[in-house]
Amino acid sequence: MKKILLATDLAAKSDRAMGRALRTAKEQGASLDIIYVIPVYRKRSTDSVRKNGANDLIKALLDEFDGYDHLKINIEVIESKDAHQAILEYAHKIKADLIVMGLHGKTKFRDLFVGTTVERVIRLGNKPVLMVKEIALEPYQTVIAGIDFAPASRNALRLAYDLCPKASFEVIHTYYDNTVYTGTNSMGMLYMTEMSDELKKAQKKAMTAFINTEESFYRKTHGQKPIKLMFELSENNPYKAVIKKAKHDRADLVTLGAHSKSFVTPFKLGGVAEDILANPPCDVLVLSE
Repeated sequence: MKKILLATDLAAKSDRAMGRALRTAKEQGASLDIIYVIPVYRKRSTDSVRKNGANDLIKALLDEFDGYDHLKINIEVIESKDAHQAILEYAHKIKADLIVMGLHGKTKFRDLFVGTTVERVIRLGNKPVLMVKEIALEPYQTVIAGIDFAPASRNALRLAYDLCPKASFEVIHTYYDNTVYTGTNSMGMLYMTEMSDELKKAQKKAMTAFINTEESFYRKTHGQKPIKLMFELSENNPYKAVIKKAKHDRADLVTLGAHSKSFVTPFKLGGVAEDILANPPCDVLVLSE
């Protein structure tokens, strides 16, 4: 990882995203670009004042963090009517490997999350996004990876290998058992039970294959260093399962794949990613397909 982009809104608690961006840049040996987007208004007479003020505020926030003097940091203050578009264009311009953003002020409810800058950057872009909720006191220690076997969720997990070299990883996959138990016929009940058991076996087989592939991939890309990936299968609601697991394990990072080009909801993120990002249990790393 060579370039990290922090997109800040300079709102309350924006220092949390800045702290994580600084720590990640240091851990990765990467440069850090910081972008702040000023909304365009009709009156433009104070543009230079606003730009200088934002630049000075970012520098003041940076001064509160120790141990990052050696980092290569660049600050950009840009005017735009569309913050998400400006962020994506700048990320593309500098070839950012990761975009770091803070928790939006209105993300306590799913319907308020839709349409925020964070949601649009994830949905409309092709860069991994790290949404920061907590203060970055230490490197990530416990990572929960929500997996649906699609490329986006797999790639989010693989990116976390490099972002979290000291962390333990656990993979969770949920599935829906639509076997319907009807009537009282004993043969019918037996058949349905066997169908349900076969589904569980198939899901476990798929997960075992996924884990074996990922452990092999990790060894090949990390100098034959072994990794042990724990996993869990759940028939629970995907959102509830990931949240419950993250809270139980006291995870400090959740990784997800977002289905931004879903046929059902072409203008929204996939439901699970959207729900978790709207009310995250901790920091969230998400990649969109």
